[in-house]
Amino acid sequence: MVDRDAREGVFIVANTSVKLTDIALHLMDQRHSLAPREFPKVVSVGADVLARYAGSYRLTDDMTIVIRVNESKVTAQATRQGEFEIFPETSTRFFAKVAPIAITFGEIKDGRAREFVIEQNGIKRTALRLP
Repeated sequence: MVDRDAREGVFIVANTSVKLTDIALHLMDQRHSLAPREFPKVVSVGADVLARYAGSYRLTDDMTIVIRVNESKVTAQATRQGEFEIFPETSTRFFAKVAPIAITFGEIKDGRAREFVIEQNGIKRTALRLP
């Protein structure tokens, strides 16, 4: 980020998918707020409900997202990306703390979710369960 009038610039390198624009702006002008991200309240969801969500889901031809459930902990991992925990906001909607991502599971058939909708950066996409 460059402020030509002030003849200043900021270059940030980080190993993250989180946008760093707010940090760059704050480094150039301390008046720019770095308010922490607020998360929804985490609710308790039964193990029987969580078990419906475990599996692999195709987001695109090149990307699969694996949902894992270990007791009450649920994680998501996309192809070529790290695994991260997702937290229940409701019995069907989950959110990540590592990035602004929400996952909402849809129709249940034969005891398993058939798909989920993932929301990230204002974009919603449907991932279908693989057999």
